[in-house]
Amino acid sequence: YLRAAGLTVIAGGELPLLTTEHTAEGVRIELPSRWYVAGRTV
Repeated sequence: YLRAAGLTVIAGGELPLLTTEHTAEGVRIELPSRWYVAGRTV
């Protein structure tokens, strides 16, 4: 959807998103997340 909006994706990647919630074993819950750096060329 970024390219459809006329933006150029310059970089991207994945990082775990740590939450404040914990499992029953006491381990913090990590959610997958994807990040992008986008820009518009003139």
